[in-house]
Amino acid sequence: MTYRRRNKKKINKKVLAILIILVVLFFFGPSVKNIVHLASTPANITKNILVTPFKSSIEYFKTKKSLINENEELKNSNRRLSIENLTIESLRKENDSLKDIVEFSDTEEEFYVAKVINRPPFSPYDTFVVNTGSSDISVGDRVHSFGVFIGEVEEVYIRSAVIRLYSSPNRNIFVDLDEQELEAVGIGGGGFSISIPKDIKIEKNITVFLDESPIGIVDEIEEDQTGAFKKVYFRYPFNINDIDFVQIYKN
Repeated sequence: MTYRRRNKKKINKKVLAILIILVVLFFFGPSVKNIVHLASTPANITKNILVTPFKSSIEYFKTKKSLINENEELKNSNRRLSIENLTIESLRKENDSLKDIVEFSDTEEEFYVAKVINRPPFSPYDTFVVNTGSSDISVGDRVHSFGVFIGEVEEVYIRSAVIRLYSSPNRNIFVDLDEQELEAVGIGGGGFSISIPKDIKIEKNITVFLDESPIGIVDEIEEDQTGAFKKVYFRYPFNINDIDFVQIYKN
């Protein structure tokens, strides 16, 4: 009997508690929600404070990895563009050189166009190696570039040839300077020197001719106050390192 009374008391207390909760929720529901929200806010703030740095770190590493990948892709794209630009620039230069050859070639003489494949310092001083060989050209054929005779074929192989420039050291040619035929000596690097009597007046920037074709321009005159001669220096009217193609005329 005592056991049943205790169970009834417990059940009555539970029922009473449920009724009280329901009444409170019915009449004071919004207020209770506010109280719960206020009570949970500090916990949420604490959770955010603890969790946010880890989330930020994860996002940071994700972002950094993404940026690294994008940066590497940009570098690869830049490399590809650089190679393409170099190729385009090389083709443009070759095209310009071929145009120059066409413009200067107003003669009906037979000639071959050859590409320079080696130049100093990869070939001997004041020489070119070209990609035209014995089936087309011969030793002694004259070589022309930018409207100027610059040298002769010195050696010929099956698919290539060596061109010796007139400006090679100690090579002598006869040129026309101010309507006088004079002997010029190569000094290398596309340059020449001429010894002339001291009393002959020569000015800078005048043109020097070889067989009625221009070969160079006077750029320096060295006076010798004690001797009877003076030195006149001239050079090709272009940089020999800029030559990409030459014309080779049959001798």
